[in-house]
Order: sequence, then C-alpha cells, then structure tokens
Amino acid sequence: MKNLLRKSPLLTGLFCLSLLSGTALADKKGKDDDTSESDGEIDINVTVVPLATLRLEDDDIDLASAANNSDATIGLCMFSNTGDYSIDVETDNDFNLNAGGADNITYKLTIGQGSGSAEFDSDDDQSVIASNEGIDNHSTSCDGSSYPGSVTATITEDGTVKLPGNYTDTATITMETI
Repeated sequence: MKNLLRKSPLLTGLFCLSLLSGTALADKKGKDDDTSESDGEIDINVTVVPLATLRLEDDDIDLASAANNSDATIGLCMFSNTGDYSIDVETDNDFNLNAGGADNITYKLTIGQGSGSAEFDSDDDQSVIASNEGIDNHSTSCDGSSYPGSVTATITEDGTVKLPGNYTDTATITMETI
C-alpha cells in the first residue's frame, strides 16, 4: 500500500480525507450532548407610505331630479392617511357639462362641509390647490367601502332647464399628500 500511495496522488488525497472524517466522527460521539442558549436582537423597520384614495359614489348625476333650480349632487369620497394633502381640480370644459353643442350646464365641485369647504368652479381657472386644514373630516361610505376621516366632494349643477341629452365633462382630480 505504501508504494500505491506514492504513485497515485489522487488515492493519497482520498485516503487522507477518509481518515480525517473518521476522526471528526469519533470526536463528536465521545462528547456529551451540550445544549446552549443565546439571545439576540434584530431591528424591525416598517415604512407606511402616504396614501390618497378617490372613489366616485355613482357614475351619473340625474339632472331630471333637479327641477326649479334645485341642485343635483353626487358624492366623491376622498381619503388620505396623512395630516396634510392638496387637491387639484381641472376640467376639460371649464366646469361646464356639455352635450356636444353650445348648450352648457355650469356646475361646481364643493369639497368638505361648512366653513371648511373648498369650492371649485370656472372662476378658479381650472386649477385650485386646497389643503385639508379646516375642512371637516368625517366618515363616509363610498363604493361599498367606509372611509373614516375622509372628506366628501359634491358636484352641483345649476338646475336651469336645458335641452334633453347626455351632458358630460371630464374632471381630473389629483389628491396628493404633502
């Protein structure tokens, strides 16, 4: 075997490896089973990102219910988990509902309630920034979900008699946490 080990380096490596493995096993079996305990700490960091949610209460405003210059309204629910946010409102028809002709129905968008309301209409040049400071926060239900601490927006049209038809406008409402 001595000559075999000298002539073959591969066999020498294998033989030494099995000797070392046997020694390690013998050492482990000869010791008592000791158990040890250790304490450690880890840092856990959670980041809650700012959230802004907009939900429309319904798809249509029924102007037939707005007779004799009464208002027709639709709710728009807004929620943010931050203390301050801005609301920017822009419309395609300068706060006018249009049936494709010259006949317009002017409307306004009111956010909040009471003295804390922010009102958006054509006098605002299609872009207004409002903070939630002073706007009455309250719980609303919109699209099947409840939003405590949210604000509501009401779209109100002027209620004047117009020709029958489908009147539309596209309003882009951006709610941004600040």
